[in-house]
Amino acid sequence: MKSYYMQSASGEVFETRNIDYHKDCKVLSAAEGKRLQRAQYIEMIAPWIKEARKVYGIVRKVSKSGMSRNIDLYVIRGNEMVYLTGYAAKILGWKLAKDQGMIVSGCGMDMVFHTVSSLCGACGIDYKTVRSEVL
Repeated sequence: MKSYYMQSASGEVFETRNIDYHKDCKVLSAAEGKRLQRAQYIEMIAPWIKEARKVYGIVRKVSKSGMSRNIDLYVIRGNEMVYLTGYAAKILGWKLAKDQGMIVSGCGMDMVFHTVSSLCGACGIDYKTVRSEVL
């Protein structure tokens, strides 16, 4: 089933499979929707990462070949863990795994660090100011 990007009157961009449910929203092209949603997510999570200064990663699965991993990302805001994986996958253009985490390709290095530093770079944050920790 085809997915559509839509923009609400408040400016929020979201994906839906049924545009009939959102008659008051504007339909966007796929390229424009992805671009606006990515910018929206960066604007939302960049302050969380800057404030927390530490992003936690959980390696959920390693492929049989060892060439990719499924990784979940979290930050702590207040006293609660906030799930970043969905936002991070959209920002980085990486795929979500069917079960848990986003699919991160590569091996031979700390892949949680790679994921966090890539996310920081995409959000305009110096990766040296943010720590990554594997849980």
